[in-house]
Amino acid sequence: MENWGNYYESNKDGENRDSLKSASFYTENYRKKKSRRFGIVFQMIIVAVISSILGGVVVGSFFVYAAPKAQALMEGLQDKNYSSGSLSPDTGSKSNNSLSSGNNNYQSASNTEKVLLPAEQYETIVSVVAEMVSPSIVGIRSIPKQRSYTSSFEFFFFGEQQASPSEGSGIIISSDGYILTNHHVISNVIDNMGQMTDGAKIEVYLPNQMDKPYEATIVDWDRKTDLAVLKIDASELPEAKLGDSDKLKVGEIAIAIGNPGGLEYMGSVTSGVISGLNRKVIVEDRELRLIQTDAAINPGNSGGALVNARGEVIGVNTVKMASVEYEGLGFAIPINTAKEIAESLINKTPIAGREPVLGVRIDTRYSREVAEAYDMPVGLWVLDVTFMSGAHKAGIRSGDIIIEFDGQPVESFDELQELKNKHKPGDTVKVKIFRNKQYLELDVTLSEDRG
Repeated sequence: MENWGNYYESNKDGENRDSLKSASFYTENYRKKKSRRFGIVFQMIIVAVISSILGGVVVGSFFVYAAPKAQALMEGLQDKNYSSGSLSPDTGSKSNNSLSSGNNNYQSASNTEKVLLPAEQYETIVSVVAEMVSPSIVGIRSIPKQRSYTSSFEFFFFGEQQASPSEGSGIIISSDGYILTNHHVISNVIDNMGQMTDGAKIEVYLPNQMDKPYEATIVDWDRKTDLAVLKIDASELPEAKLGDSDKLKVGEIAIAIGNPGGLEYMGSVTSGVISGLNRKVIVEDRELRLIQTDAAINPGNSGGALVNARGEVIGVNTVKMASVEYEGLGFAIPINTAKEIAESLINKTPIAGREPVLGVRIDTRYSREVAEAYDMPVGLWVLDVTFMSGAHKAGIRSGDIIIEFDGQPVESFDELQELKNKHKPGDTVKVKIFRNKQYLELDVTLSEDRG
């Protein structure tokens, strides 16, 4: 730790002090005169008498003339203060003349009098907003499938290697149970095919029902924007009011509500300002455009709300700059972006501006030479299929060979990409495949890139 005392050390080397030897002194000799006792006593008596007379005149004049006028002045000021909205002299209650616009803590009493306000009037914008919005912020715990050991031998060698639950926050965006959160909050229960792993579960905790979590289902998710929507079986939930992030200004109040450190600190509130807008942040392989704030955002806050002074959600808390060299660098997804993505996820509609996706992974080892060697058709070998993609819904399986796409023969992945990108998400194309010595033609509706 730095020694802050070093900043306040005195620098005495430059001080200019006069030497006693060079200082100027008066050196005249003082000769004491012989005293005359009678003369000194007489002078002291005369001075005492005159002082008594003058003191009596001054004190008497004050009580006769000045005191009544001072008393009248004080009574007038007191009456004026009581009548202009200060505390009542008999009950201590506040009159109705205090300022009511903006902040009730301002009083119209005279500046010469200190006015004590009741404790309940010292509410701040942050406390009012927190009370308004906190019921709409939930806790989320995603629990992966726990490994079961078949024998004590296996347990002895592998130990208790159980996957750890992930805890975060979420925002109630509809009273019938739709909850907005970050994709990375629940990614530990999503497999490579994009579906929830068997045996895993997601629990949602409401602020007023911490002892009774709801089990949630995944409506859909978008890794590209790090957003996901969950659904719980509940009704009449306190829906959060969503604001307009396009109207934000740097310097506005920003309040973060969520669960830093997990459910143990559920409902924590921090405050700051909007520090920047449209910040480019690279998270893993994704580029996000985010709101910057100095309101404290920590692990567990992810998926929680960034709120303005009107109690409107303006962002989804997502990431912070984790470095000893930086402080106060938190980031949130603008709520306008989040609203658009959430609507597409709930309604199962394509996200605007996204590239079309077929939903297959190709094994590039399958080439023309391999096909001819095994007397197989030339095409693209499907290694696996993304869950709930267009290819999955159309019935394409792992091990199929794609022969044609949209009526055109394909032999390489680049050829498939070129043909696919001529379409947009939601378009339906013909895909010809080879499976079990048979040729099949399927209608595939292209989905959008979810990252």
